[in-house]
Amino acid sequence: MPFIEAEDDAVLANKLVNLTDRQDEERPAATDIASALWRQENIVGSILAREPGLPSRIDDRSFNPWDYLTDEEKLDETFVSNATLADTVEEIEAIRRQSAREKADRETIAKGGALSFAIGLPIAVADPINLIPIGGA
Repeated sequence: MPFIEAEDDAVLANKLVNLTDRQDEERPAATDIASALWRQENIVGSILAREPGLPSRIDDRSFNPWDYLTDEEKLDETFVSNATLADTVEEIEAIRRQSAREKADRETIAKGGALSFAIGLPIAVADPINLIPIGGA
């Protein structure tokens, strides 16, 4: 009695088949990966790429942002927490644009594979937050 009864049950065979399918996907360019990593993994890049018009504090307590969110947005905890500070529909639109850009950046980084790691390492090391000394003595 074999350990694997059918060829379809072979994990290695399935992985090899999936690898050939994944090679057909279009990989993002190195500049696209670097731009996405700069916006997502470096504090300076994320500040510079910040969408104009994002809410900073609650100014108008009579505005209810919940009324302007779609059903999909209401299920996204991160989006809801960002939208709670919105005072106008324009601020909600700015949050939508920022959220869409961040999702696209994460997708680009994920599609980049090992190239994302190779490009991301120097970008992450160049983050000024790494210059803050930690520890004592």
